[in-house]
Amino acid sequence: MKNFMMIFAALILLAAPSFAENPVAEIAAQKEEMQNAFATLQNMMTTAMSCMEQLSGAAQGDAKTDTPKTGNEKAEVKEAFAAWRAALSGGDAQKVVDLYDDNAVLLATLNNDPIVTQSARLKYFEGLVTKKDMKATVDEEMIRVLDSNTVMVNGVYTFSFEENGKVTKIPARYTYVFEKENDAWMIVVHHSSKLPM
Repeated sequence: MKNFMMIFAALILLAAPSFAENPVAEIAAQKEEMQNAFATLQNMMTTAMSCMEQLSGAAQGDAKTDTPKTGNEKAEVKEAFAAWRAALSGGDAQKVVDLYDDNAVLLATLNNDPIVTQSARLKYFEGLVTKKDMKATVDEEMIRVLDSNTVMVNGVYTFSFEENGKVTKIPARYTYVFEKENDAWMIVVHHSSKLPM
């Protein structure tokens, strides 16, 4: 912004009549006019930059009204994360998918491609929830409130299920980003990957 102001100030100076050509009495008046013009230009640039920032935020979908933190965000998201694990163990893929925002990004533990539609998420979870005794047990959990509408949950969990008479365990690290939408915490980002062995 400073660069813009310097350029405009230079243009004003170039456009103004030379002080050397004017009587001494006019110099003070022209100086005052230039200072006023520069102050007006500064105000215009500040307003323009503010408008650009607002438009940029709106274009990225960040123009939602932020409400003050209630102090309950961590507890509410902890409950939402527990609801995800319960839905996974409950065997109903649709209940799992209903916890995701329509535009969520899922980078799943047992899939190589990003999953970005509800129908693709349904197909993925249908393959998981049908496994006998499927569950995700949290080993470590860290919750960070980013703002009153956005909370991130990171940690390590272990998927376990029975297959061919044996219990299979898959330890994985995870990151979830929850956003509050109409008083419900929805998953907008979910990244889960197997722990390196």
